[in-house]
Amino acid sequence: MRSKHPHTRSLLAVVLFVWLAHAVGCGGDDSELRHSTEAEQPAQAGEETMSQAELDRLRALGYVSEAEAHDETQALGLVLNIPGEVADGLLYYTNAFNCSSMLMRWDATVVHRWSHEPCYRWGNTVLLPDGDVLAVHRYPTDVKTPELEFKARRLLRVGWDGELIWERELPLHHDLDVLEDGRIAALTYRHEMIKDIDPNVSVRNHYISMLDPEGRLVEEASLADLLRSNPSVFSLQRIKPSMRDGFEELDLFHSNAIEWMHSAELARRDPIYATTNVLITVRHQDAVAIIDWSTKKLVWAWGQGVLSGPHDATLLSNGNILVFDNGLARGWSRVVEVNPQSREIVWEYAAPERKSFYTATRGAAHRMANGNTLITNSRWGGIFEVTREGKTVWAFLNPTIDETGRRSVIVRTRRLEGKTTATPKFPRTDSSGG
Repeated sequence: MRSKHPHTRSLLAVVLFVWLAHAVGCGGDDSELRHSTEAEQPAQAGEETMSQAELDRLRALGYVSEAEAHDETQALGLVLNIPGEVADGLLYYTNAFNCSSMLMRWDATVVHRWSHEPCYRWGNTVLLPDGDVLAVHRYPTDVKTPELEFKARRLLRVGWDGELIWERELPLHHDLDVLEDGRIAALTYRHEMIKDIDPNVSVRNHYISMLDPEGRLVEEASLADLLRSNPSVFSLQRIKPSMRDGFEELDLFHSNAIEWMHSAELARRDPIYATTNVLITVRHQDAVAIIDWSTKKLVWAWGQGVLSGPHDATLLSNGNILVFDNGLARGWSRVVEVNPQSREIVWEYAAPERKSFYTATRGAAHRMANGNTLITNSRWGGIFEVTREGKTVWAFLNPTIDETGRRSVIVRTRRLEGKTTATPKFPRTDSSGG
């Protein structure tokens, strides 16, 4: 469906208005942890502030796979396209519901689909150069307990033809990345008693795990150790314990994105971009951080007092970092570009009507070569593209609907620039700065 200006502008206004999501989150700790020393950014005039109790409640709520109920008066698929202003290339996105990843053209024509059943939910997936997909997969369980949830998690490699090539039983969550040499960096977890964090409540401790190209564990390091390795750079903030599947836990980190730094050009500019470094996003610490994997030491962190429940930090080719700032404490979302050296926000997108763009969970942003930014509004199953000036030039609503009439949540979206036809061979998809 190709849209024209007068109709699509009014339709887009409706779409953006209904994208205000109900609050949903994850969370917890009440131990002797230091608060961030970074000053909190003052609220803008007219902004509402959320109580700490309400923020704790939002952090403690779980992710869902379906967005809000679909209004049948709304169009699905492509709802806005302004020719000449949209980035070229195929678009790759992942559905949480029905565990599928889709490759489609700008006009919303699907050219390929990957999936695997049975499935409870997919996290992020990575499209490999040969057309295979690596997926953070979770099998369904009849009874929800921490032990069964742990064992239900897998890393899958699904072929272009849909065949399951291999699977590894690993406690993966949220995200993974593939290095130049084929190794896989992934986020994993396990419950641990960490007395100096909380003597009574088990911590859901997250790990950065290094896997070989076949998905076998080679090396790992815990975020509890990594994030406390350099107190002059970062201080853990308090999170309250929460109940999950009848089990009290401290979800202190809730990391959700991992990206390995691979730019030799940036590495020559500043050690912060060294190709031994890894960029992670830590939702419950309201932070993005850079860790030197060779020394297992934190080298940079930013966001406390500025971000609220962030997702999907990515390194741009200009050296800046793009972050999806969910705005859990504000009730509206934005995308920010920060200069890691000056620690200043150099670009920001938020909707003119702030609360018309909000996803309390997930969310993603991808900078394209033409300077536009592709934004995933996960909670409402939507994707839209904005210019540097904040003009929306392309918008899409997920046509995948469940049996109750709800759109599938979109986990993350990337545009494969330079590719406009279906092919099982894809180049590496780098982000670029504007």
